[in-house]
Amino acid sequence: MALAKPKEMERVAQGYSLHEFYEAVTQSKTPATSCQDNIKSLRMVFDVIKACETSQSIDSGGGSNERDGFNL
Repeated sequence: MALAKPKEMERVAQGYSLHEFYEAVTQSKTPATSCQDNIKSLRMVFDVIKACETSQSIDSGGGSNERDGFNL
């Protein structure tokens, strides 16, 4: 069975992100990713760095999302 050919994207990388932002602003729609998603990703990076520095494990399950003044 042959695999389907992937669809060519009109925009990639920053072009895609900028177009998503433009459409969100001009059409009052939610972009593909929000700043809350990015803050959560950055928090994960900081948690990994801290875990490496302190030889501690990372608690990735449940609990409150309110940390360091961010209420996600």
